[in-house]
Amino acid sequence: MGNTIFLYDLTNSYFEGGCTENPKAKRSANSKEKRTDCPLLSVGLVLNAEGFPVVHKVFPGNTSDSKTILDIVSSLQRETGDTRRPTVVLDGGIATQANLKTLLENNYDYVVNGKRTTRQNFAEDFKRRKAFQTVKGRDDKKPVFVKRIWGEGEVVLLCRSEDRKAKEDAIVSKTEERYLEALRKLAGRIEKKDGKLHLDSSGGRANVDRCIGKIASRYTRASKFYAVRYNDDQQLLSWTRDEDKYQEDASLHGCYHLRTSRKDLSNDEIWLIYIMLTRVETAFHLLKGELGLRPFYHWKEDRCDAHIWITVLAYHLLRWIEYSLKLAGVDCTYQEVRRLLQTHCYSTINLPCRNGRKYHVRRPGKPDERQKMIYSALGIDVSALPVRKVVVESSPAGED
Repeated sequence: MGNTIFLYDLTNSYFEGGCTENPKAKRSANSKEKRTDCPLLSVGLVLNAEGFPVVHKVFPGNTSDSKTILDIVSSLQRETGDTRRPTVVLDGGIATQANLKTLLENNYDYVVNGKRTTRQNFAEDFKRRKAFQTVKGRDDKKPVFVKRIWGEGEVVLLCRSEDRKAKEDAIVSKTEERYLEALRKLAGRIEKKDGKLHLDSSGGRANVDRCIGKIASRYTRASKFYAVRYNDDQQLLSWTRDEDKYQEDASLHGCYHLRTSRKDLSNDEIWLIYIMLTRVETAFHLLKGELGLRPFYHWKEDRCDAHIWITVLAYHLLRWIEYSLKLAGVDCTYQEVRRLLQTHCYSTINLPCRNGRKYHVRRPGKPDERQKMIYSALGIDVSALPVRKVVVESSPAGED
């Protein structure tokens, strides 16, 4: 694939407390944990193709993802000094036209996921299924089908995935179920003449319309298919689904498109480069889970920044473990390594002697074959695992 590849995405984490001493701690509706009641910090992370951190940057919690690209480009240019033309892989939320233009002006190529709201523009192309080809190298997984077309100065790769279709079907179905349940509850309130709705007053209809709007905004993936009507005279709420619109949208489930400025890549290479972005999602999962990035307990700005720096450094070491195992032919994630090695226990032997002296011996148990494999891949000699011996001398009589 030639060029250096960088993977960039953002996440955020919340504080416990007001965090008034950190000017970056800001509240935002875009909380990954839905903690809009807490101040946030946003963290931008750039990984290389092997998943190792290259650059990270801390942003105020209310910073829009799309407004971080200039800072990240400057940091990359300062830290890497790569003279080749790197390729940056971005999520669709960051890939505004202005940001893509910025990348090109700074001698970067891009591979991005097109917004879901624009895939309707390629509906006719997605229907011509015979023109799609299967991505190679996925023999043990469900197939992904791709087709290349040309955009304005860039390559557009149309993709169809059975896995993504199943996931999208489930999301829409669940959202629709919750949306209808919310409408039924509102209809029940109307039938019981809920006093909070003030149905018999002049503002009754406005109150019902406001409730309908709130429900629709909460379940946008489902509400766009429904027409909801309120009969003010009969005080009756009803709704119908636009079947044509629903089926048209369902036909595009599992369909998405990628955009890239690199015209030298094959279809398979474009898809494989984009799918690397899942490594950033894995990194965020580990940073917030195993490595303790979430939540913040510090209040001051420098301490919060240091906490993030140490957590990213810990992830670098964690990724080194996975990478070392991969080079040794052991395809194992950190979670699997941790689970296996947790069962390799040390035992403590306490030996009291007649002279009052006590021996405390801490020694490893015998590892099983899988544990030996991991130790060997990491260059650890199982026979030389440390044994700790502590001797406690007896106290003279009359002394504690």
